[in-house]
Amino acid sequence: MSGLARVDVDDGPAFSAWVECYDRAQRHASGADEGWLPEEWRARARDDAAPIHSRLYRLGPAGSPDAVAVAEYNGLDNVRLAQTELYVDPARRRRGLGTALLSGLVDEVGALGRDTLMVRALVAPASEAARAALAFADARGLAHTSTSLRRVWDLDPATLARLEDRRRARARGYEVLIVVGPTPAALLEERARLAGLIAGAVPDAGAGASEQRWDPARVRDLERHVADLGRRLVVALAREGSSGRLVGFCEVTVSRSRPRTAYQWGTFVEPEHRERGVASWMKVAAARALLAVSPATTRILTENDARNAPVIAMNESLGQRVVAENLVFVATL
Repeated sequence: MSGLARVDVDDGPAFSAWVECYDRAQRHASGADEGWLPEEWRARARDDAAPIHSRLYRLGPAGSPDAVAVAEYNGLDNVRLAQTELYVDPARRRRGLGTALLSGLVDEVGALGRDTLMVRALVAPASEAARAALAFADARGLAHTSTSLRRVWDLDPATLARLEDRRRARARGYEVLIVVGPTPAALLEERARLAGLIAGAVPDAGAGASEQRWDPARVRDLERHVADLGRRLVVALAREGSSGRLVGFCEVTVSRSRPRTAYQWGTFVEPEHRERGVASWMKVAAARALLAVSPATTRILTENDARNAPVIAMNESLGQRVVAENLVFVATL
């Protein structure tokens, strides 16, 4: 497998070297000033039996890898797909390591019964790293299927209060409920139903998009996973006043140990309730609730497909600005 090796997250020195190489290479490519914490990587990769789990790989010595990769395997949805990232240490580029790493991943993914490989590359917009990623993928038969834009939202409590007043006034006939931690049992079925719809409501990234199989147990698994990552989870739920039904949700998470930056996860509103200000109200309400439980948080990072014009317009109206882009490539094995 071209020298590809699994990294054991319980092998302290090898795991630390992997995290350092990944972090160094991703920051170099994207300009990001922080990323996943070691305890988050460990939680993502520790249990191969989990329905959704990650595996970490390296090329080169365990204590000083030349290149690293991560692959996520989902046993609930998209069971033929592996989503991957691969990075070469900036000091060791242009030695064929990226090609060897990709070759090893293809072998590994195929041996696990997956026949579709998705590669994501987080890069600074219009940068040398972006041009290099596009050229690398094209030369190796990976199709560039989509680009996601990463935006940062700097949080100011006074501005958020004004924004929420305006969004609430527009979204008449709805209310927003805030959940911090586990979802109340009375809302669990509806929360699961909405979570299952989001995958089929966003632009296809090239590997097929469909509704996902969610039930209350999967929501509880998500909540446990967030706790294992050492993160807080804040969810805004939109409820239609006339029917009492939940019609949308917005998730935000933040690390307890490094709370400066929070991450927007899923946001969804049922089609018949869109263009009424519900989504933007949920986003602002979730941000305000986040600051109440994590006052050290100063920004939220969010990411959306560049083709999703309505969501991008909404995010820009909230003052979000582009800081990076995720190039998505797909190959059929």
